Amino acid sequence: MSTEDATVIAAGIAAVASVTTLFLNTKLSESREKRRLLWERELERFFELEEAAGRLVQDLLAFRFNDADAREVAEEKREFLHAAGGRFRRYPDVAGALGELHHCSGWYITQGLECKTREEFEEARTDLDRAYRELLFASDAVLSRHPWWRKFFTRSFSRRGKPRG
Repeated sequence: MSTEDATVIAAGIAAVASVTTLFLNTKLSESREKRRLLWERELERFFELEEAAGRLVQDLLAFRFNDADAREVAEEKREFLHAAGGRFRRYPDVAGALGELHHCSGWYITQGLECKTREEFEEARTDLDRAYRELLFASDAVLSRHPWWRKFFTRSFSRRGKPRG
């Protein structure tokens, strides 16, 4: 075997290695991009969920459910949260917190309309706020799992709803 043959063989091996590397890098980049896009969509879903829950809680705490139209809007928001429990079923803590918020918001509306004592109403208000904080805590726990989002993710609450210092 001459040096020319060895040079041709080495060039052929280098070409195959180069093409293989290019192919593998492309596949890895596509896979990484798909994962990033999935997490972006998931993040948008969580933001939509937190926004809907926050608006519902804010409306309820501001007594925007006393007339029939406002009660109907609040009920639509509650049903959105109830349906979102299925969308977020893969995250048991989030799904559980959604169910608890749905329950507490219904109880808060009932207590607001049929309030017998101030203590019962205050208990319903506290439960509603606790359920909302629990939802935020559960969604924060899910979102902080992903290392790419962790650097952008700064909000962190304890289970009692107080910011961690």
